[in-house]
Amino acid sequence: MKPAMRKIWLLLLTSTFLLVLSVPLISIWLGGDKTRFPVRELKITSHFRNLTESQIAALILPELKAGIVMLDLNALRAGMLENAWIEKVEIRRHWPETLALVVHERTAVARWGDTGLLNERGEVFEVAGTAQMSGLAKLSGPQVKRLEILAFYQSADPALRELGIHITGAQFSLRGGLSVTLSSGADVTVGREDINARWQRLVEVLPTLISAENLRTGKQLKSVDLRYTNGMAITFNQPETIPAEIPRTAPILELPAEPSGVEPALPTPDGGALAAHLGGLAHAQE
Repeated sequence: MKPAMRKIWLLLLTSTFLLVLSVPLISIWLGGDKTRFPVRELKITSHFRNLTESQIAALILPELKAGIVMLDLNALRAGMLENAWIEKVEIRRHWPETLALVVHERTAVARWGDTGLLNERGEVFEVAGTAQMSGLAKLSGPQVKRLEILAFYQSADPALRELGIHITGAQFSLRGGLSVTLSSGADVTVGREDINARWQRLVEVLPTLISAENLRTGKQLKSVDLRYTNGMAITFNQPETIPAEIPRTAPILELPAEPSGVEPALPTPDGGALAAHLGGLAHAQE
């Protein structure tokens, strides 16, 4: 037989063999016995904070009955994304029996209102039990202020943590005024203007306001009002009994919660009572 004819016969025999072999495989692939290709190994890569492996498995296992060949990856991905903690899922088949998943979990940096959470980009998502997440600061205000208040919180909180306290809440009012609650229990009224500059002024004097001496004598910071051009108004919670060697402070200056119109100005006559109360931290005039 000529070499050319021999090659043709070999090609025909090989093609027939492959066709015969492929018939049962096609039958299985298109609806036959899927259990011949079960998923025997599941690899999950993720840095779990709020999710658990058991929760992930509960989302995945029902879909694995189809076997690795017939498994609908898009349907599996969509089902997993129904869990609010899951931001993105990457799924790969590793033949012949392994399914690999990379799960990207959302990171909550703060609470938003009563039911929402904020990620680092200021996107809102909701999960059950948000109100019980006391370790996260609660931010609130008009939706248009969401990114602004998050940016303030992310820039302002680290400096406080160096002093051993942190922000537990921050809120923009409908009029645009910012108020902040500290972990020490103190309320800080920042106002609408020069927010960053006013906050920096507070940070500079805060070590004095929460000094070890104040803590020793039970003198606890109660509130700070930063809506002043050249200073701030401060009040303390006085202890029930003041030690004899600790003199009583001057009367506390009561301020309106939200001045109308222009920002308030510090009292000018001598600045005596207020200056004494602040220990020289704020003055009516430069």
